[in-house]
Amino acid sequence: MGRWNRNGNSTFGYEWLRGAIVVGTASTYTLTAADAGQGISLRVTNTNFDLDQPRTASATTPVKVAKYSSAVSAKAKAIKKGKKAGASQVTVSVKAGAQAAAKITGTVKVTEGKRKVATVKIKSGKGSFLVSKAGKHHYTLTYSGNGSTLGDAGKVTVMVKKSKKK
Repeated sequence: MGRWNRNGNSTFGYEWLRGAIVVGTASTYTLTAADAGQGISLRVTNTNFDLDQPRTASATTPVKVAKYSSAVSAKAKAIKKGKKAGASQVTVSVKAGAQAAAKITGTVKVTEGKRKVATVKIKSGKGSFLVSKAGKHHYTLTYSGNGSTLGDAGKVTVMVKKSKKK
């Protein structure tokens, strides 16, 4: 292949690839949310016109783009009316930096001590589960992560009051 240099009558072409798709053609590329967790590579092509017959050579270097870090949390709200009155609705939230909520999916495993209480499906950064057993509950929330978001763990305490009998 020889050496590449900018002397003489050489031109350089650039192709930034996400997988096999060209996502940029400038000498620099700014990563986007769509790149998180994906393989990005740069293909540089040099054509030297100083030779009797122009020759082209190219090289590609792949890199893996880091995933977004996440934070899982939850809030409980007592249900005051209806069949489930007295229980608490626990809303689980997963946030991941500047990543759009719509891209935050996966599951959160809810445990109390060593006992699995629920598996919460996360869609657009949110999910929920119901707690009806009276008492103070200390839950550990473990977010699985997804293709562009790292997993995380958090804790929440939920207090469910004993229902009053009439």
